[in-house]
Amino acid sequence: MSAPTQLSIVDILSDAYARLNRAAWIVAIPLVLNAVLWYGPTVSFAPLLNQTAQLLREMQPDNAPESTAEIRQIRDQTVTVLQELGTDDMRPQLAWLNAVPYTIYGFRAGGASADALGLPFINAQPAKIIKGTSFSVEGFADMALSFVVVNIVGLIISAVYLQLLASSMRTTVPSRGFASRVLVTMGWLLLYALTMTAVGVLLLIPLSIFTFLLISLNPAFGAFVLLAGSAIWLWAGIYLGFTRELMVLNDYGPFQAIRASVTMVRVSFWRVMTLVGILLVVVAGMGIVMAGLIGTQVGLIGAIVVSAYLMSGVSLARMRFVQLHQVTPSVRSV
Repeated sequence: MSAPTQLSIVDILSDAYARLNRAAWIVAIPLVLNAVLWYGPTVSFAPLLNQTAQLLREMQPDNAPESTAEIRQIRDQTVTVLQELGTDDMRPQLAWLNAVPYTIYGFRAGGASADALGLPFINAQPAKIIKGTSFSVEGFADMALSFVVVNIVGLIISAVYLQLLASSMRTTVPSRGFASRVLVTMGWLLLYALTMTAVGVLLLIPLSIFTFLLISLNPAFGAFVLLAGSAIWLWAGIYLGFTRELMVLNDYGPFQAIRASVTMVRVSFWRVMTLVGILLVVVAGMGIVMAGLIGTQVGLIGAIVVSAYLMSGVSLARMRFVQLHQVTPSVRSV
C-alpha cells in the first residue's frame, strides 16, 4: 500500500485548488463548454417525441373497449412527460461520454459519467430549447447522428481535460507524449462506457421486468425491491466511482482500473465516504447558488465562470485523493 497520508479532506481540496491556480488554463475547457451549451445551437427531440405521443393516443383512444380510467391516466401522464421533454435541450442527455463539468442540468439514464462519484454537472435548472437556433430530431436516424456527433466531441474534450488535470499532479515526465496519452484515454473511456452500458442493459432489463411484475402483484413489496435495487446501484457506483481517475493517472485499462477503484474504496472506505459527502454538499450548494444567478445575463456569465473554476477544482481534488489513497500493485495481488 502507498504510504498513508495525514492530509484531511479539506487539505486535499485546498491542495487541489492551489494546483489549479498554478495551471489555470485548465479551466478554459469547461469555460468554453459551458458557453457553448448556454449560447450555442440546442438539440430538440420535439418532432420525434410528438410523433410518439400521437402514436400513444392512436393506440389507446378513449373509446377503446379495454380503456379504463387508470389506463387513460397513465397514457395522459406519459404524453405530458413526452411533451415536456420536447421543450428540453437534449445535448446533456446525449453526452454519455462527457467528463467535463458544466452548469446545465441534465437527467442521465445511464452512461459511464453517471456514476455516483462522477459529479459531472451542477444542478442549476433545466436547459430549454432556444427557438430558431435548435437542431430538430425528426427520426431515429437523426437521433443516432446527434448521439454520435455529441459523444465524439465529448470524448475528445474529456480526454484532453482529464489529461491536463493529471499533468498537474505528476512530478515525473510521462513516457508518452500528450497527444498519445489523449488518444489512449479516449480508447479507455469509450471501452469503459461500453462495458458499463452493456452491464447495465443486461442487468436492468430483466430486473425492471421482474420488478414491474412484482409491483403489480404486491405493490408494497415491489416498492421495497425497487428501493433496494436503487441502493445497490448507488453502492456499486461508489465502489466504481474512481475508475476514470485511475485510468488517467496510472494509464490503466478500464478493467484494471475498476479493480483498483473497488480495492481503494474498500481499503479507505470512510475516507471515501467523507469525500463523497463533502463534494455532494459543495455541488448541491453551488447548484442552489447557480439557480439564483442565471436569471440575468450578467449572473449567467458569472455562473459559467465560477462553476468552471469550482468544478475543475472538485475534479482535481478527486484525482489528488486517488493519488494519495490508491493501493499499489503488490497489495492488489495479495
